[in-house]
Amino acid sequence: MYPWEKVHASQDSTLRIIHEGVKRGHEVSITHPSNLTIRDSITLSLCKKISLGEKLTTSMTAFYTFI
Repeated sequence: MYPWEKVHASQDSTLRIIHEGVKRGHEVSITHPSNLTIRDSITLSLCKKISLGEKLTTSMTAFYTFI
């Protein structure tokens, strides 16, 4: 995926997939290529877990701003 700063919230399908996963109660995390590494043939990544304690917004722009 392209850099997170370049996401167009109202048009991005990846953001909609992330939103739907959170909406359905799945544990969802995001990462960036710069946070990936391989150590002893095991792929590792620093991820940001997306958890919403409050009501999930239906606005993609508000959701993008939140995460």
